[in-house]
Amino acid sequence: MLDVHIADSFDAATRNEPIIRIDLDVYTAFFSDRIDLTETCPTLQRMNDYFSDCTFAGHDLQNLVMEIDTIAQKLAPDSPHRAMITQLREACRTAINNDDSIFVLCD
Repeated sequence: MLDVHIADSFDAATRNEPIIRIDLDVYTAFFSDRIDLTETCPTLQRMNDYFSDCTFAGHDLQNLVMEIDTIAQKLAPDSPHRAMITQLREACRTAINNDDSIFVLCD
């Protein structure tokens, strides 16, 4: 599982419960199906290495929302991939509104 946290620091993120848990199968299928993310979604592409933690803050969050919006249009409404990125988009909006960051941590 990948755990997604909203927090103001890495330490706070590791102490809190994740707001999203991304299943390995959904994650693997999403990233293996979208090999063109490097050019079209460079911010989202930073999540491509399942075993590396990553952080999105400030302007990165705005970029991530725009990239997610682009990808979401290409996915079926009932797709588990769409559910995953919709949750991630909502988390980004919350982090932006609270002046926090998103921490994606491999459990």
